[in-house]
Amino acid sequence: MSILQSITHSDLSNIFGSNQRKMDFLTMMVDQWNVPTKVTKGKTTIDKKKVGNVDDYIISRWDYSICKMKIREMFETTDKFTRGRDAKDTFNLIKEEYLRRGFTDYNWPFAAIQFDDYIVRNAVYPTISYTPNLNDLIDKTARDVEKFTFLKLFNTLRNDYIEYLMYMEDEDIIPTLSHRGGVDFYIHGIAFDQKVSRSVTNEFKDKHGDMWREQATNNPLEVCGFLMSLGDEARFTNVPRLFVIDVDGTYDLDGIEDKISSIDFDSPTEVTYTYKHKTTGDKEYTCPVLYLMLTN
Repeated sequence: MSILQSITHSDLSNIFGSNQRKMDFLTMMVDQWNVPTKVTKGKTTIDKKKVGNVDDYIISRWDYSICKMKIREMFETTDKFTRGRDAKDTFNLIKEEYLRRGFTDYNWPFAAIQFDDYIVRNAVYPTISYTPNLNDLIDKTARDVEKFTFLKLFNTLRNDYIEYLMYMEDEDIIPTLSHRGGVDFYIHGIAFDQKVSRSVTNEFKDKHGDMWREQATNNPLEVCGFLMSLGDEARFTNVPRLFVIDVDGTYDLDGIEDKISSIDFDSPTEVTYTYKHKTTGDKEYTCPVLYLMLTN
């Protein structure tokens, strides 16, 4: 559902996340909407009693063209905006330290959800089998944790920078001020959930064999279909998606600005895919998709 003509309670929750942010928004709209105010101890504030239900007040007066700009102004005062604006400089500084410490690739040493298993396999059992290994194994796991920390930093900074660039690229993008309900942006009035993938999926690679990379770059929408059909059911939704897909597993921000500029935010493509639900079985869905393929 689009917010171009009207907005719902759910959309307001997605965008603002809290009543305080909604009140901050009303404060910005005092002149446009003649929002009731009162003066208490010399300070002018919103008269909550006269406003009544905040959501209903906003919904009844919603004007996309005006509200969009005010929400974008609010976003530009957030820490998230500042992090994104400065992300490339921060990224390059941390990358220098990464290389100085002798790391030469960007391969993840373990998956976060499998850390316990990683420690058992790489430190616990080998030490029990041969105790003199202990110090070397502790050094090795510590080195892997250090590398994992750097990669998480790179991942976060790159994502922040991508979100910042998309925001700056198109004035018709409204970032949500608080990530709720699986919505990260309203793009030309439509709610989009951003999904970042570290690969094109093993299943895609298995299907296409040695030609997987060529197939991925030539058919990015097929990759998107795989990502949607293989998603975690606990977080499954059919909300329009904005995919950021890491094809080559590298962390280099040079040239990423041009890739963002090439996205046609006004023309998402509908992708049909089948999702296998645990209780109800296979079901076919169609979802509007935008994508960014990150390659060397």
